Amino acid sequence: MIGTNKVVKDYSYMKKSVAPKRIAVRAVAVLAGVVSSGFPFLVPAVPPVQFSPPVHSSYSNVFGMLALGDLNGDTNLDVVGGFFPGRVGVLLGNGDGTFTGLTNYTMDSSAGSAALADLNGDLNLDVITANASSISVRLGNGNGTFGPLTNFFAGNSSQSTVIGDFNNDTRPDVAVANATANTLSVLLGNGDGSFAPRVPYSVSVGTLGRLITADFNTNGALDLAVAGSDGSVAVRLGNGNGTFGAASNFVATFPYSFALNLQGLAATDFNRDGILDLVTANYIDRSSTLLLGDGSGSFHAAVTNYVTYEPFNVTTGDFNGDGIPDLATANNNSSNSVTLRLGDGDGTSSSTNYLRANARATFVTVTDLNHDTVPDVFMAANSTTNMFVFLNQTAPTLEISQADAQVGLTWPDWTGYQLESTTNLADANEWGAVTNIPVLINGRNAVSNSYEGDSRFYRLKK
Repeated sequence: MIGTNKVVKDYSYMKKSVAPKRIAVRAVAVLAGVVSSGFPFLVPAVPPVQFSPPVHSSYSNVFGMLALGDLNGDTNLDVVGGFFPGRVGVLLGNGDGTFTGLTNYTMDSSAGSAALADLNGDLNLDVITANASSISVRLGNGNGTFGPLTNFFAGNSSQSTVIGDFNNDTRPDVAVANATANTLSVLLGNGDGSFAPRVPYSVSVGTLGRLITADFNTNGALDLAVAGSDGSVAVRLGNGNGTFGAASNFVATFPYSFALNLQGLAATDFNRDGILDLVTANYIDRSSTLLLGDGSGSFHAAVTNYVTYEPFNVTTGDFNGDGIPDLATANNNSSNSVTLRLGDGDGTSSSTNYLRANARATFVTVTDLNHDTVPDVFMAANSTTNMFVFLNQTAPTLEISQADAQVGLTWPDWTGYQLESTTNLADANEWGAVTNIPVLINGRNAVSNSYEGDSRFYRLKK
């Protein structure tokens, strides 16, 4: 029959179900595991997540934080990154997790963190890099190439940069973390690719690492958060007019004098309460710390997960399609380059996986690189000038819950899977598509159907 060719014929232990119940199976590669409204028919032994061996590309002098976006309008994600000394490199994507050869553009000295955005409203992505004391801008031509260079003073030791509309005028603005100057510099955009003079905001958390922006207090204004070497995260809440309030610090790990102590920072709703939380990458402690948000812009440490190796960078994604945010850290370890921790939905994590690339990772991001709507992992390794792509080959879960006269089914919003049902497992031709239109809830498709006892079975087919 399906998968193992095993048919369970004795249903005598099954009840007609009066209490809600929830079960899950994980799909196999082509035909999903089958569930009925009373019990799981097949439970294939499939790991929680599966990724391809790394697709490796080698380029000289890879450095800093990279950015991905479609630079030439072919719907494939391309890569830009700050290359030492004073260059930005462009790699055009082929749509299968591989990239074409490197094209270099001169930027200001010590180009590091790179970001992409449409700065002048022409629908083409432009590139910004944070440099020793400036940001460099090159406007995109829409074909993967860039125009002339323009530099804007952004304060000493400019390192990490983010783009957002800080004054709600629909024009992209830029914020920069001045690593050793203990300031955040904000440059408001003019809408033509140029910027007003920077406005500095002081923070006191040691040497600054990753800077991010999000609305932490749900007032419609973007806020800033930056990781610091003293083990804390500094948060400045936005006023919605391009200015920011006083800094508040939140402890994530022990203070150390080492500048790389706390480098990585990311935000998402880890416990699904509708409020953004923070997660840090703690290099010295070899851990990541979850800071739960309370909706007012304040955070408190809740969970510290040890990742075994020194993490430089952290990001989030849903690797197994269960609608719960997971974590990925880039580790300074050549054996286990990336750590994946699968979220449990309450801010905790009970499953750890490693992606191995034989390289020390400095950067990791999660996005769909091969157009299958499933999040893949992109990793860069500074010390060995390598880039790696791990394509996600995880099979989706089909979950069923039943109460009274209704059956509810959910599965990941991944392209290529069709929900089917049958009442006759003995005939493969009896399977038919479930035509109910699904509703997207927490990243999963959800449908309900009439309960027909234990006689109707469901599967995902690719």
